[in-house]
Amino acid sequence: MKNLKLSDVLKTAFIVLFGNALYAFAVTFFVVPSELILGGFTGLSITINHFIEINVSYFVFFFTR
Repeated sequence: MKNLKLSDVLKTAFIVLFGNALYAFAVTFFVVPSELILGGFTGLSITINHFIEINVSYFVFFFTR
């Protein structure tokens, strides 16, 4: 097993968190207002949100837990 340095772990965690934040920003400010559909739970939640007024973030949170 490779020895992990704390700095490498923190760098990787920061990159993952930044990527997720960027994805959430894009979905919130570009995809949902444009009424585009994505794949996965996000696309499913946007589709359901179109027919039933359920917040997209609540739907994704509920079904990914």
